[in-house]
Amino acid sequence: MPSLPPDVNKLAARKWEVFLKRPIFTHSVLSSGTFLSGKTVLVTGAAGSIGTVVSLQLMRGLAKRLILLDRSARSLLTLQRRYQENHVVLPKVDFIQADILDGEAVQEICHEHPPQVIFHTAGLKHLVPLELTPFQALETNVLGMVRVLEMADLFHVQHFVNISSDKAVNPTSVLGVSKRISELLLLAFGAPAICTRSLRLGNVLESSESVVHAFLRSVENHQPFEVTDPQAQRYFITMDEAAAFLLETLNIRESSLLVPEMGSPQRVLDLIAFLMRDLQLDLSRVATVEIGMRDGEKKIEQLTYDYEYRRKTTVQHLYRLGGTTIADVEKLTSDIGRMLDLVLERRVSGLLKALQDIVPEYQPSATLLRCLG
Repeated sequence: MPSLPPDVNKLAARKWEVFLKRPIFTHSVLSSGTFLSGKTVLVTGAAGSIGTVVSLQLMRGLAKRLILLDRSARSLLTLQRRYQENHVVLPKVDFIQADILDGEAVQEICHEHPPQVIFHTAGLKHLVPLELTPFQALETNVLGMVRVLEMADLFHVQHFVNISSDKAVNPTSVLGVSKRISELLLLAFGAPAICTRSLRLGNVLESSESVVHAFLRSVENHQPFEVTDPQAQRYFITMDEAAAFLLETLNIRESSLLVPEMGSPQRVLDLIAFLMRDLQLDLSRVATVEIGMRDGEKKIEQLTYDYEYRRKTTVQHLYRLGGTTIADVEKLTSDIGRMLDLVLERRVSGLLKALQDIVPEYQPSATLLRCLG
């Protein structure tokens, strides 16, 4: 197999609009920068893939202070070095190592610098491994959301923005059901003074452990690339687009479940072919191995439930989803609380029923059923 060209790591130079067959959405820092003027902004998971891009965008804005929180000291250090390289004077930036599950630590952080805006990007996001660790996935993704929301309520945060996923639609994975529960939790959140938003994204190109990185590792290591299904299709969005849409949600002045325009779903095999052309490598010399769909995966993702519908917003290419209604908020919060009790106690019995009581559309994988057996 041929060697990679010297510019293999120049990911930002890729012309993703060619592969996506649509224009790339860009964000003007000024569009939400004025809105953030003088405010303290907290970013959870700030050193993760999307969190990093959001944080770097915010460093170019007019916020008074950025609280960049992540549980990984190593990743935070990498982000801090990028901050120093950019010679940022304003806003003031604090890099803080903490886990969102540590309520006392997060409360202490918010007490010292009360945020007005929270971008909640922290969470576990890798589908296949989470099927084997459902308790950890639900604890981090759902209880973590609860802990951050408690701080938002306690410190009178004005705006709370959450990352969701298309895997929350008719979920077949622990990741998907945890994201759907988080969506419902935000829609039911009973603090009218806080404007909450969940942004439902497709697969984020070049995020950590994405198909792009997996493919590049295969090529660099001269190994065949594993393809689950030749006809598998995904909705894709670039890292910069994901961060841009997150920032643009601040221009939606009502609590909402949102989805950006991501064009048509694209085959994963077509993504591989695009990368090969981009790297100027001969596609015929790259071996692929079909391994079949893994438990929890879908052949084709969906962006909306059958009963959901899109409404235009004041932000171009960003839509508000209607159709999801919560008939009994008290029951929903009680069901979520009961499910989290099982998670914290690591009790297998009753967990699947608890999840399906909250999300009736959830279809568990064989792997999860074995874990809970």
